Amino acid sequence: MNRISAFIVSLLLFVLHAPSLLAQGYEGSACTKQNAELKRQLSSLRSGGPSSLSLHWAFLYGAEMFSSSYLKAEGAAPVLTKAEREDPLVGTERYDAWTCMYSAYRAQDNDTKTAWSEGVPGAGIGELLMVPIGTAKQARIWIGFGKTTELFKRNNRPKRVRLTILQAYGGGATQMGMAYSGLKYLASTEVDLADTNGWQTIALPDAPATGVPEHLIWARLLVIEILDVYKGTHYDDTLISEVQPVENSDG
Repeated sequence: MNRISAFIVSLLLFVLHAPSLLAQGYEGSACTKQNAELKRQLSSLRSGGPSSLSLHWAFLYGAEMFSSSYLKAEGAAPVLTKAEREDPLVGTERYDAWTCMYSAYRAQDNDTKTAWSEGVPGAGIGELLMVPIGTAKQARIWIGFGKTTELFKRNNRPKRVRLTILQAYGGGATQMGMAYSGLKYLASTEVDLADTNGWQTIALPDAPATGVPEHLIWARLLVIEILDVYKGTHYDDTLISEVQPVENSDG
């Protein structure tokens, strides 16, 4: 099994077993703040400057830090059932999931009926979404709100994006996910996206790296920056339903 295969298997196992892991010891947290600092950090990395950017991808824990903004949860907060009131941990998990309704986690939860949405006024030009990508040379992306055809049309969809690859030189696997630190800029490219309510494959920038510890070769992040959008018919929010690495076929 090559490195990207191992990474994808590990990621899928984590997603599939997240509920049971959480039942054993929930380590999530509510989404309560925006990470506007991400833009400055990325700009510093692109120019070869220093960055203190350190991230932890673990189900809902840290999900708010993987985008420069996200739309606040809609509707009323969950009302605890009698069982949840007797077991606050369960109620906390459900509440946290609600607060993270449109967080970056929703773009990698293996569900195209959920989505990340930028959360700034206007169409979100310049807003950033980050996802773990491993050593994949391609990714597949589902733009817009894929839940229904109507919601896809009502909301904005990214039309042109800048793709940036960051390599972690520190961190590694944790009990609940992956930690990324010592991040360095590798490469960027711009791509145009089709206005399709479905999967489309995009080529990632060629991003060779040197001096990476063996156990961190897979520890790469894809940063997606919104440059232009297809306008929605009703709302000015720009969404991405899912981003996944495409396994390399060159062994």
